[in-house]
Amino acid sequence: MPLRLDEKGHLRMTTDQDEYQKMEESLAFRQPRRAVVDAIIAAYNDPEWDWRKCDGCTVVTECGYPKGFRFPPCVAHDHACWKSRKAKTIRERERIRSYGDKILYWGHVDYGQRWRAGFRWLGVRVPWLLWGLWQKPSA
Repeated sequence: MPLRLDEKGHLRMTTDQDEYQKMEESLAFRQPRRAVVDAIIAAYNDPEWDWRKCDGCTVVTECGYPKGFRFPPCVAHDHACWKSRKAKTIRERERIRSYGDKILYWGHVDYGQRWRAGFRWLGVRVPWLLWGLWQKPSA
């Protein structure tokens, strides 16, 4: 997989195809539960959503992935967040987002980040319940 060094000496992916291939390799290596795989594949292949524009979470640098690589469970979570903002009712928004938060938790566990999965889940869940849930839908 082609990597390059940026001007600061950090490894970076060279193309989106490289990153997509890395995601597929990570699924094959980590073998996360089916729900996590399905959510990741759905996020990367949704024609209405551009996964290349999501931030992909800070866990990327903590795990030592090259810069420019988005952590697949976080891409799936960002996708769920995007979908929840399009829902018409608070109940539907909460259902979608709650499932996305569970995917984030399970994904961290399945990718070997068990000890921080709960902290990350709280970090996305609490702000959502206090602020995000009550915002107007974006669609």
